[in-house]
Amino acid sequence: MTASHSLTLPRKLRKRGRKKNNNNNKINLRERVARNARKALTTGDREGTNKRAIEGREKTLKPVNWQYEMGEVIGCGAFGVVHKGLLLESKQTVAIKKMHPLDLHNGAPSTIMEEISLLKEMEHANIVKLLEAIPNTDKGSYMIFEYLDYDLEIFMKTFPKKSKNKQRIKVVNLRYMPPEILLGSHEYSTHVDVWSVGCIFAEMIDHQPLFDDLSDNDHLHKIFSIMGTPDATTWPGVTSLPDYRPDFPKQDPKNLAEYVPNLEPAGVDLLSEMLCMNPARRISALDALAHPYFKNDDGGGEEEEEEEDDYVVDDDDP
Repeated sequence: MTASHSLTLPRKLRKRGRKKNNNNNKINLRERVARNARKALTTGDREGTNKRAIEGREKTLKPVNWQYEMGEVIGCGAFGVVHKGLLLESKQTVAIKKMHPLDLHNGAPSTIMEEISLLKEMEHANIVKLLEAIPNTDKGSYMIFEYLDYDLEIFMKTFPKKSKNKQRIKVVNLRYMPPEILLGSHEYSTHVDVWSVGCIFAEMIDHQPLFDDLSDNDHLHKIFSIMGTPDATTWPGVTSLPDYRPDFPKQDPKNLAEYVPNLEPAGVDLLSEMLCMNPARRISALDALAHPYFKNDDGGGEEEEEEEDDYVVDDDDP
C-alpha cells in the first residue's frame, strides 16, 4: 500500500523577522522542557484554542511530499497506531506513528507540535530519532521515526528476575526507594516518585548511584549517613512507623555537594529539596519544574544573535 501526504498550510502567511535575545535571556532547552512539563501538569491539552499560533508553528516545519509504504502494526495506544514502514526512495525501514485524524480547520493540537519540536532538538544516541513529521492531513497526523528492533520494556524482559521472593511486589527499586517506604509506611503518594527522580537525577550527573546497598537495612543506613537520621523534630510521625527503631545511630546531614561534585549549586539545592527526608516537606513535581535550576544555563559566554522566523496570518488577504 502506497500513500502520499503533504502538509496543509494556512491560506496566507507573511514572515516576520525577530531577533533573539542574548544568552542571558535565551530560553534554553532545559527551561523549555520544564516549561512544557509544567503546562502538561496544569493546563492539559489546549487543542484548537489558538489557531494562529498553531498554524504558525506548522508553517515552520518543512513541507513534505513523502512517499512511503505502510507495513504491519507494531504498537497502538489512545493516540493511534504505529506501523512498520519503508521509505521507498532509500529503502530505509522506519516506524510510522499515525495519529487519529484531526480537525483541519483548527490545525494540529499543541501537544503534537511540542512533541515534534522537542524531538527535533533532543538529538541523542539514546533517544529515538524523529526523521520527518506531517502534523495534519485528511488522513491523520504522522511522525516518522527510525526503526528499532525493540523498546526498553522488551529489552528489560531479557534480564532474569533476581528477587528472592517472587510474591513480593516492589513499589520502587531499592536503589531509588524513599525512607518512608523503607521504614514500613503504607501511606505514600507522589512524594515517593519525587525522591526516586532525585536519585536518578544524581545518578545522571555523576554516573553512579547516590544510595546503593544490597539490603533494605544497609540502604537505610546509607541514606542516614548522607541525609541525616530523622527524629520526631525533623520528621513528625517518623517514630511511629513500623520499622523505625529508637536505637538508629544518630548521624547529622552532610553537605550534599560533596556527593555530587559535578552538579552546580542550583542543582544541589533542587536535589536537596527532592531528597528531603520528611515526605510532607519534600518538593512537589510542579514546584521542582519551577526551580531556578531549570532557568539557568551556566555554559557561560554570549551567543550570536540569530533570526527567529515568526509567521502570522495576513488578515488583509481577500
